Amino acid sequence: MNDDLHAAAKAAQAEAADGTLAGEEEPCVQFMIINAGQKQYAVQITQLQEIQNGAKLSTLPFVPPYIEGLVNFHGTPYTALNPLLLLEKKQVRPDGSEFLAFRHKDHFCLHISGTESLCAVPESELD
Repeated sequence: MNDDLHAAAKAAQAEAADGTLAGEEEPCVQFMIINAGQKQYAVQITQLQEIQNGAKLSTLPFVPPYIEGLVNFHGTPYTALNPLLLLEKKQVRPDGSEFLAFRHKDHFCLHISGTESLCAVPESELD
């Protein structure tokens, strides 16, 4: 786990509250680049709650294959989803042990291979 990157993400979340980054003239949206298998995806920083490394995954019977089980985030169970199966229809698990929790009332997280970097994109460049 890249502790410096995760600390930077926390700082970026606080900075993203006003929409403009230090040194930037126009509003930017910040993304964390994550790895899932061999692919990279971007997740908007403001949608993230926490990244947990080495969490214990409790499997569940009789659930769809893309649900890997439950992960405990500070006493709250989060449904762990396999992004490789959801997005790429591959019957494999990410090779990492990191779970990315989202700020959502449904309490779900993604099982990812790792985090890569942070990037800021001007709002004018987003569709």
